[in-house]
Amino acid sequence: KEKDFLGTGRLLSIAHDKGTERSTTLFEYMDPYMFGPYWAGNVRYADNSDGEEQRVEVARPFASFLDRRSADFLVDHLTQNDRLFENGDTSARFRQHHVEALAQYGWAIEASEAEARRVSVGFDALEDTFALLPTSPTDVVPADRRFRFLTVGLSEVANDFLKVNFVDLDSRFEDFNLGRSISAE
Repeated sequence: KEKDFLGTGRLLSIAHDKGTERSTTLFEYMDPYMFGPYWAGNVRYADNSDGEEQRVEVARPFASFLDRRSADFLVDHLTQNDRLFENGDTSARFRQHHVEALAQYGWAIEASEAEARRVSVGFDALEDTFALLPTSPTDVVPADRRFRFLTVGLSEVANDFLKVNFVDLDSRFEDFNLGRSISAE
């Protein structure tokens, strides 16, 4: 796992893990400048002994009080085998198929160096389906789930930074925002 790949601030992870539930071979790449300044991206692919995961996310957060827009897009697909337990014993074995898609956009109603008022709208779709595995001791399977969320948010943040040195036992200055932060979604 390289957290500062070639000194660029990018994360590159290629790993293999053999855990108690599953073995996983993972490739993950996180780039804080994927499509230019402030556009962060995350690409993940995992090949598991019982399934796989693919995940792509692109996000552009509000990076300063003067920023006018933010956006977040995510697609995640996961398949895995899972279990339910009763009295410490496995009572059911099933296959889970998970899909999520998210899109969120925000814009500043008011933006200055001192404060910002922002509105956001978003849509999040989640779907989990389950299928009984042949090795299951019983025919118990969780019910399929399908959720759709429409979100609207309002936030107000104010600028009141405090600059302090030697906070984490390091000889560098860090900024802490002690200003008002109110949000509702």
